[in-house]
Amino acid sequence: MAQIKLTAADAADMPRIRALYKQAFPSAERMPFWMLRRKVRAGLAELLCIADERGGFLGLAAPLLDGDRVLMAYFAVAPEARGQGAGSLALAALLERYRGGCVFLEIEALEPEAGNYAQRVRRKQFYLRCGLSDCGLSVQVFGVNMEILSSGPPVSFEEYVDFYRKVFGERYAAFLNIRCLEERKQNG
Repeated sequence: MAQIKLTAADAADMPRIRALYKQAFPSAERMPFWMLRRKVRAGLAELLCIADERGGFLGLAAPLLDGDRVLMAYFAVAPEARGQGAGSLALAALLERYRGGCVFLEIEALEPEAGNYAQRVRRKQFYLRCGLSDCGLSVQVFGVNMEILSSGPPVSFEEYVDFYRKVFGERYAAFLNIRCLEERKQNG
């Protein structure tokens, strides 16, 4: 796989994008697809098709945007393209696209009792190999424990919540039930 193309998803891409979105992310972690499309129209998100040099579909990326801050909310490689370097190349292209800004993402926390623990470990190792760093921040979003990784300086809990407020508004950010798990551990 020599080259990756990132293009704004168009109507022809939507069936594949939507199918991969539903397949790759648990329902508890997916925002309604109509809401994601609304964020794109408002300039607060992009919905990108990841393709090879011939235009073959490889995956999707859906970053949320606030100035130079980018939350890579959804990033998935199509099952048939996994294990061939497409994910590493696509992530490198995404980091290049947002160079100069801070790209951060949420991954499921490494909880040994989780049914997909091995997958979580592999996912975190992948992102660390690709140059992201662990921010040391654990949060809970919609009841899902997440860890935050970043391409730049660590993102603080305050910066994380501020990002959600700016992208989703105060009311929705409050509804997200974003909590810092480190504080939760300290308070019992």
